[in-house]
Amino acid sequence: MTHDSNRIDTIISLMFEAARSYLGGAKIIIDSDGINDDQGVLVPTLPVTTCLTLAIEIQLKALLIAHSVERPKGDGHDLLSLFNALPHSVQSKFIKFQISFTELNDDAFRKLLADEKDTFKTWRYPYEKPVLETQPAPLYHVALALSEYLKSHFEIERSDNGWLRKGAT
Repeated sequence: MTHDSNRIDTIISLMFEAARSYLGGAKIIIDSDGINDDQGVLVPTLPVTTCLTLAIEIQLKALLIAHSVERPKGDGHDLLSLFNALPHSVQSKFIKFQISFTELNDDAFRKLLADEKDTFKTWRYPYEKPVLETQPAPLYHVALALSEYLKSHFEIERSDNGWLRKGAT
């Protein structure tokens, strides 16, 4: 698979910004005061979870592009399949890198991806499942680790794509 390297850099930068925006949206909700409800103050987990899992997915796909690896066939949202498609050397480097963000060793990290592999698909249509389960805190840390990994390993050209601007309505 051959690519124009400038085009790849642009695509990775745009994917980084999109994922960073989803991560930022999740952080805003996490840091908010929540929503007052009859049951007390609640933090809406649905948008946090969908934002975080989509951020992880986009960043894994950016790593696949950066390493000239085709996406795995089948489900394009499966976080574990996307991660496992990366070259083993990249998997090892990222697992070592992410420990400072997540405190997850190799087995625990892979288990998290296995447990959360279909979370985006499930949580974007919550009314189709009677019970939804997830682990938002580790997802946040994995999304942040991926963002920092991309930023530290690739030349990311920052843009306003995906970000709110002052005065935007």
